[in-house]
Amino acid sequence: MKVPKVCFYYSFIYDEALSRKPVNYKRIEKGRKTVAGFQKYWDKKANRILSSMSKISNLKWKTDKIICYFSFFTPFSYSAPLTIRFRKKKEHMLTVLVHELSHNIFVANRERILLPKSKKGLYKKYARETFNTKVHISVEALMKLTLEKVFGKNAEKYLKWERCWELAKRGRRPSEYKRAWEIMLKEGPENILREVVK
Repeated sequence: MKVPKVCFYYSFIYDEALSRKPVNYKRIEKGRKTVAGFQKYWDKKANRILSSMSKISNLKWKTDKIICYFSFFTPFSYSAPLTIRFRKKKEHMLTVLVHELSHNIFVANRERILLPKSKKGLYKKYARETFNTKVHISVEALMKLTLEKVFGKNAEKYLKWERCWELAKRGRRPSEYKRAWEIMLKEGPENILREVVK
């Protein structure tokens, strides 16, 4: 199965734009060193993770290469442009990366996906949920199944980082993710993917 190469970069210009702070050479060195270490860590697991995501979702990767930026200053991680906030633990960054890559594989195959704005099936049942919650129901399903398949009994070492509401202060975003997680558990991750992927 063909999977993309995920290449990581630290762009001090990107971080300078996000922070509006001048270049700090110690930060540049730290960023580049951390990214190089994470690239090695990721590369050992990448093929298994990416092929599992494709098999579990029954979706194909549509690109040969994915660029991922790391940032000290982004307020949160996001999927486009793929940007991961630096974290102390590699397991935490890997979990966030799998979350964002889940968004990417769904978006790349949107013609085969039941979209959250749809008023059918799962999204009809949970019509009163916020858009952000609805978007994350399938993401949480794919993440959970992927990390469990790849890491087996050690999956919780990664999944605990996904439950941001257990780590973060209260707020809209953590509560929306918590709700998506609860729906995913209630409906069953396999059932969700069967319904969402056409």
